[in-house]
Amino acid sequence: MAQIFKNQDDIFLLAKGTGSLVADFVAQKFNQIACIHAEAYPSAEFRHGPLAMLDEEAKTACIFLILDDENLD
Repeated sequence: MAQIFKNQDDIFLLAKGTGSLVADFVAQKFNQIACIHAEAYPSAEFRHGPLAMLDEEAKTACIFLILDDENLD
């Protein structure tokens, strides 16, 4: 996984429901351990904020967390 994200400056983690808590935790770990700017957002809010920060040249990574919970249906 380190090879995938080694050249990334920013990472967005998107999740829904209880997955948002997991996304927050993972983003915090990216910040602390890998020193990579990472932000967690609810997937429903992605189009109203973080989408504007994406840059075609930067190729910002987006991780979608899909948990097997009440939101999977």
